[in-house]
Amino acid sequence: MCGRFANHIQQMREWADLFADWPEGAYVGFNVAPTMIIPVFTPQGGHAMRWGLIPVWAKEIGKFSTYNARLESVTDKPAYRHAWRAGQRCLVPILGYYEWRREGKIKQPYFIRAESGSPLAMAGLWEPGRDEFPASCTVLTTEALPELADIHPRMPVFISRAHAEQWYQAPPQGLLNQMQTWEPEPLVAYPVSTAVNSGKAEGRELIEPIER
Repeated sequence: MCGRFANHIQQMREWADLFADWPEGAYVGFNVAPTMIIPVFTPQGGHAMRWGLIPVWAKEIGKFSTYNARLESVTDKPAYRHAWRAGQRCLVPILGYYEWRREGKIKQPYFIRAESGSPLAMAGLWEPGRDEFPASCTVLTTEALPELADIHPRMPVFISRAHAEQWYQAPPQGLLNQMQTWEPEPLVAYPVSTAVNSGKAEGRELIEPIER
């Protein structure tokens, strides 16, 4: 799963063209959590969206936890299948994300980022705003890479720059099979301060490695 991430990105590198239209009013920092308004990108550019998808049939916000969606079931799950079938796919740019592992008496947070240090783009689905509901999104998850599975069995689905247009434009039919052939981005994980356990914590020090 992915329940917290950092999106304070300074060097866009190969993503500069797709992520140039950075939306106003979206939160950028080192401790982004569900329900926040975050920068999300579609083929039409950057948008500020609520992290936690509001299904097209929902009559209220927050009744279901929809900030993550399992890639394996998006075609069938009622909360996500409309966005999937409509091709409402998006990219969520991040510097990296956090996961926790029980170690003795504490839950040790880890920061997971690209081995290259480049920004990462999480695959997501989105729904447009309607009535009193804001535009919203969810992050897709898949089985963790073997080197990360001992921290958490799930991880976000990452889309490389080489496959970004395909992710945006390919028809839904057969896309899941195509994605299985895409090489994953090499990732690295390291322990960070338990200060990030607080949703109120903020600052670059949250992503700095610690000695254990």
